[in-house]
Amino acid sequence: MKFKTGAQSLGLNKAEKEIKKDGLGNHLKAKAGVYSDEATILVHLYGRGFLGGNREERLHKVEVLLRSKKAIANLLTLVKKDGDRDDTAEKSQLYINTKVVLERYLGQPGAFSFLVDDSSRKLTLYSQTQARGNCFIYGPLLSNSYLLQKHGLGLGVIDVQKYICRTFTDQELYDYVLFDNGGDSVSTFETVLKVT
Repeated sequence: MKFKTGAQSLGLNKAEKEIKKDGLGNHLKAKAGVYSDEATILVHLYGRGFLGGNREERLHKVEVLLRSKKAIANLLTLVKKDGDRDDTAEKSQLYINTKVVLERYLGQPGAFSFLVDDSSRKLTLYSQTQARGNCFIYGPLLSNSYLLQKHGLGLGVIDVQKYICRTFTDQELYDYVLFDNGGDSVSTFETVLKVT
């Protein structure tokens, strides 16, 4: 199994080895072959190479994260979930109503949208349930999706949890899960444009 997150990607065995090397092997005990929440978090963090070169800082931050119920809950939304749930089909009436309102709005003189041309009539709208409040991320990801649609690339919306796991630095991830420190939508949009 490979973890494709963060700056590095370590295999499961190497992540477990690094966890044990740091003296945290007691967290790796699995019941019926299933990791505990703490073990799942450690494997994720070590699998992404969390603070790879600085053992003392890494151990301190890992200890802080594992003592915080809030951080554990936040990390679990990133590592144990399948990601955001696409509700578009389930909320088809809302989808239809939103599309009608959008088309009426865009049909008015002076109305503005980056999707003002005929491509907006073919626009696929999205409705998703977020595992956490990630508006500073979700807005730019959704905007990017609509821009791609406008140019004929209907790729769907980038999954927020996967985006966080793959693009956040160790410090950004730490601040996000422990303190709910997000980012700003402009820098998020700039990052999204670089990765798509």
